[in-house]
Amino acid sequence: MKISVLYKIVSNELGVTLPKAKEAVEAVVFGLNHMDIVGESTIVPNFGTFKVKERLARKGRNPSTGEPMNIPASKAVTFKQSPSAKADLNK
Repeated sequence: MKISVLYKIVSNELGVTLPKAKEAVEAVVFGLNHMDIVGESTIVPNFGTFKVKERLARKGRNPSTGEPMNIPASKAVTFKQSPSAKADLNK
């Protein structure tokens, strides 16, 4: 789905203009991208849980050359779908 479709859905659901819907969606995405500042998981009822996961530094290989390389520690946002959302999806 294109993001513009999501903007239209939010616009229709909230009864707001398309620019306001776009602003709302972008605010949610901004919040999800900055969860590590708060350090907590974010639970969206009937949808799922977003959580910041810290990945340790590790050794790996460059896929192009096969040479060993060090992969630095990093953070990533993970998502786990709620059971009710999964059930709705599989109806």
